[in-house]
Amino acid sequence: MTVERIRHTVMSGKVVTISAAFADHDGAFGSYSIAIGPFEVSASRNGVVIHRAHCKSDGDIDLLIVAIGRARRLWRELAAKNQE
Repeated sequence: MTVERIRHTVMSGKVVTISAAFADHDGAFGSYSIAIGPFEVSASRNGVVIHRAHCKSDGDIDLLIVAIGRARRLWRELAAKNQE
């Protein structure tokens, strides 16, 4: 199973990060999430980025493939909204 976190940036607008899990932290400027697990993939209106992937099992690879597919669909949706 993969999970998603959404954040907004000035340059890319809405950015969706997909990972196996997230760790939530409190910082000086508010709370934030860090992707943990074997991979971190994100999607924005600009494209898909695989930040890191270190898969050690078939299950990890299967989850990464699911995450990339989800990021690809999100990228298309976000890019289409940006054209409106």
